[in-house]
Amino acid sequence: FAGALEGAEEKWPHDWQSDIVYLNNAGEAELSKAVRDVGIAAINRPPWEINDEGDRLRIRELFASLIETTSTNIAIVPSTAFAMTLAARNIQRAIKGKKGKILVIEDQMCSAIYPWQVLCSESGNSIQLEIVHYPSNDSSGGWTEEILKRMSDDVLVVCLPPLHWSDGSIVDLDTIGAVCRAKGIYFIVDATQAVGIMPCSVVKSKPHLLACSVHKWLRGPPGMSLVYVSPSLHDQWTPLDFHGRSRDFPPWTPAWEISRHEMSPDGYPEEFYSDARKFDSGGKTNPILIPMLRAAMEEVALIDVNCAQRQLKELMTPLLIWAKQSRYSNSPGPHASHLIGIRPPNRSNTALTKMCEGLKAKGVYVAVRCGGFRISPYLSTTKRDIQRLIEALEEVSKRY
Repeated sequence: FAGALEGAEEKWPHDWQSDIVYLNNAGEAELSKAVRDVGIAAINRPPWEINDEGDRLRIRELFASLIETTSTNIAIVPSTAFAMTLAARNIQRAIKGKKGKILVIEDQMCSAIYPWQVLCSESGNSIQLEIVHYPSNDSSGGWTEEILKRMSDDVLVVCLPPLHWSDGSIVDLDTIGAVCRAKGIYFIVDATQAVGIMPCSVVKSKPHLLACSVHKWLRGPPGMSLVYVSPSLHDQWTPLDFHGRSRDFPPWTPAWEISRHEMSPDGYPEEFYSDARKFDSGGKTNPILIPMLRAAMEEVALIDVNCAQRQLKELMTPLLIWAKQSRYSNSPGPHASHLIGIRPPNRSNTALTKMCEGLKAKGVYVAVRCGGFRISPYLSTTKRDIQRLIEALEEVSKRY
């Protein structure tokens, strides 16, 4: 896999248990040794040496480069749910008094759905959730075709991922984004399962907001989401929480902390940053997480994502051939290569769970999502890993 990233197997060597086949990177990334070393060093830092401003700036720059924008459009928040709630609350104010729909897809990740459910509930049913159901098996256009059919004139918001989190079926954000712009629809994207491993450009799709949790394909530890906010909204939208760190004044300089009478009769200065830092969440960021994330993203930034997709497709082809021969199914339409869903025939959820436990007993880790096995390799995954998965699936299929 040197074409995607030189030395990938050395960076992610599965060095704690060589007999483990880890194929759940869509759930949580396997941290590289370099990232773990940075975390250990961060734990050992005394408090007087902690200053994460340089790391925060670099993280913004790295994420911006991955989605083709500038660092001034990137906010740092605790979770993608936080980012989606930020979007929902601001859009709620903008569409107050209107009737219409919020378009999502069936079984979409819940953190990108709950904020819209609350908005609909608080609207007194004037706003309704419109769920696009799974494409039929004979659909050639997959999700994109089904979504476009449902984008009527009463759609106010479209909230989508670049691919379904359960099986990797692709949603063409560029095409859908163009329709959103033509119709004046708010376009919100949860790109957690895309950024860092497949092309994902805001230049092409032009969303109003795009969020990405860092503990999957950005290869960091859990606890943060990076958020693109369109510059057209920096002046219009309001942050979700209110604190000094989003304000355009130096509240943490020695002069500020030492002096008295900094409050005016109206309180503290109210001027926000003019860029996306305005939407950063409050509180000090985790001094261990921040340097680990920077280290992880420095590695991710070296990956050629187009090459990674081609190479992972080649890697996963034997599995897909075996799955078809074994009467496993997958969803119609185009698919990504880093996240694949296969569904065994005639298995209950209980049987799927038992099969997954059987795989774990053999040292093979996948996830069960939405009626099938979600298999998510990485650049360090080998042909032997996939062969072990196939052999383990063959055995557990006979037992359950």
